[in-house]
Amino acid sequence: RGVIINFKFPINHKIKSKKEIRNILNTGKRWKSKSFVLIYIKNKKKFDRLAILTSKKIGSSVYRNKIKRIFREIFRQAEVINPPYFDIIINPKYSVDCNYKILREIYIKWRFH
Repeated sequence: RGVIINFKFPINHKIKSKKEIRNILNTGKRWKSKSFVLIYIKNKKKFDRLAILTSKKIGSSVYRNKIKRIFREIFRQAEVINPPYFDIIINPKYSVDCNYKILREIYIKWRFH
């Protein structure tokens, strides 16, 4: 018998409402990289929350969903247990490379700078 570990992305870590997303887009700080724009504000919760915005300019739905899966996994693995906590919106650029290692390095560089 082994231990069952849940690797799902928690639903309460997602930013769902348009009102919250609009607020972050209007008031948040921006951090730009070659592959994506990261918009963030501090939150009062005890965890980070994430939203990923992809447009049809990026590519097919298969490609857009792949990018979202990669970013969710990066976010899940780089979970922070100490404040400050942020509401984060990731907006991939149309030239985004779907290389997991490169995207993870860029995200970690922002998170722990």
